[in-house]
Amino acid sequence: MGAIVQRMPDENGVRIILCHGEFDTHSSGLLDRELREAAHERVGRVIVDASQISFADSAFLSVLIAGHRALTLILAGPLQHRFARLLATTHLDTVFHITPTLADAAEHP
Repeated sequence: MGAIVQRMPDENGVRIILCHGEFDTHSSGLLDRELREAAHERVGRVIVDASQISFADSAFLSVLIAGHRALTLILAGPLQHRFARLLATTHLDTVFHITPTLADAAEHP
């Protein structure tokens, strides 16, 4: 299975980016491009819908860290077990703002 990244139309300064599938060194660039563009456009807040990420490696985590440094970034779940375990193992679950659902992320100030 590959990776799909889809940007939704901005609404009230919020951009939602849907991520689906397996993210590794080759496919992480899809999200990296979207996050860099959001930073360049000075988007107020970016929500990454991470509920359909079935696999992620260190390259993908690096993209998320860079996005976290450049933007107000929220990860929306519910996260699949493997991805949630990766975030917990690397202690990034304490760094990123993670919400249980996309609706919760949208309500976050």
